[in-house]
Amino acid sequence: MQENIEQSARERVECKSGRRLNIFKLRLCFQKDCFSRWKQETIASHRIPREDDELPESDKRIVDQDVVIPAGFLIDIPNISQHIFPYLLTPERNLCIGNHANDIPEGEHRKRKLLILFIVHSRADNFEHRKVIRETWGTIGNRFTELIFLLGNPGNSTLQKVIATEHSIHADILQEDFAEVYRNITLKNVMGLKWASRECFNAKYIVKSDDDVYINSKLLISSLIRTETPRKNLILCKIHFFKNVPREGKYAIPKSIYSPDFWPSFCFGGCWIMSTDVVAKLYQMSLQTRQIYLDDVYVTGILRTKLSIPIRYLPRAYRLFCHAKGNSTMVRQMWNDFRDERKRQMVQGEEDAHIKLWSYCFT
Repeated sequence: MQENIEQSARERVECKSGRRLNIFKLRLCFQKDCFSRWKQETIASHRIPREDDELPESDKRIVDQDVVIPAGFLIDIPNISQHIFPYLLTPERNLCIGNHANDIPEGEHRKRKLLILFIVHSRADNFEHRKVIRETWGTIGNRFTELIFLLGNPGNSTLQKVIATEHSIHADILQEDFAEVYRNITLKNVMGLKWASRECFNAKYIVKSDDDVYINSKLLISSLIRTETPRKNLILCKIHFFKNVPREGKYAIPKSIYSPDFWPSFCFGGCWIMSTDVVAKLYQMSLQTRQIYLDDVYVTGILRTKLSIPIRYLPRAYRLFCHAKGNSTMVRQMWNDFRDERKRQMVQGEEDAHIKLWSYCFT
């Protein structure tokens, strides 16, 4: 009797968490078997969706119904958005080719078998954020992954010297000579696309993140390394459907720039996963497409739509990443909680090591 009561309580907690995290379904989960049905209707969470995977019919209708993009963004205008900012700092030369393929004789070009390049948007003065990532999720799978941080020019010589010192130690900063201000965030995104497509084309996947995001890199690596995971034409993320174009506040876009009231479907900017071929296509398309300063909308919404690249929904995204909303301490806490939860899971034989993370996730 006591076991049944405890099991029922656990299912109610899972049900409520499932309802909260699966936002766009907006289901009310009151029945005992709600969470079980929800799990059956979503794609298995420990692998990346394949091409033959399908969303539930209700979600498929949402994906298929997209919005019209203004003609001014769909017209190709050569060199309208040239990205010709000089580099101030670049990662070490052999970051992506490396010397990890030790079976290749010395003197010959050693092309590294790189699975993931993590490109992390970081504000110039966010030293602690970068330190936390280097000490937590950025340390996992170094043989198969690399990590770089994208910065603009802070316009402060003293701060720039500190950044240069940081880079001399870690050699993982990519910095161009454009002002480090929020309105230039699209330039930062395009910088990452440019460098990844030119200097790290042997990576199979590019994962874009922000410096206040915790990534379950171990689970991500194990998911992407599977042979059934698509290697081409892949954009995978938590999708924003039918988001209103803001006319007021921090993210305001006037009608004179973008007249429709809704954005095309686009990725949550905190974390998205792309195959490297897509990154190269997006960069080339950015050079002939008018820019807006909202980088997630611009890259994964407008550019993606122009290229007719499908966007794939990442179910139960909280398993792969959590947004700490500017709090680097919380990123470290997520890392510690996950490790502690994994240890408890191994001892008690429980299925899910993410319960503690649910209260932190803002995906």
